[in-house]
Amino acid sequence: MRETGVEKEGKKVLLPLLISILVALGITYLILTHLPIIILGVMLFIVAALIFAFVLSAAWFLMQLVLLPYYAMKRVKPKEEESKGGYRIEDVKPAKSEITQPEKGRPRRIYCPRCGIEVPRDAEFCPNCGMKIK
Repeated sequence: MRETGVEKEGKKVLLPLLISILVALGITYLILTHLPIIILGVMLFIVAALIFAFVLSAAWFLMQLVLLPYYAMKRVKPKEEESKGGYRIEDVKPAKSEITQPEKGRPRRIYCPRCGIEVPRDAEFCPNCGMKIK
């Protein structure tokens, strides 16, 4: 009696199918016998992750709420400006001609009262030192 093509294909598939079933049964047996250990390991991992997250959050809050303000108040000293002599911009008054009659075709220039650099006319703050203009 001759085997047909379908029967040959069936025999080729049968062995891998049986091996897959046996492997699945073996893995299921191992999981069920060791299930308490697996559950305990997963629970320990979750607890360790929660403890790590809590400690990390506590350290971040401690740094943000306590250490940074303390450092800012006690350790950082404001930069003191040293006088370089001469006139300060606040002391120099513009000439009347500069106030009443700006040059034709050119708008009057604006200077920062603190650092003295030229500031764009539409600026609200000095781009160099940050002082409010007007």
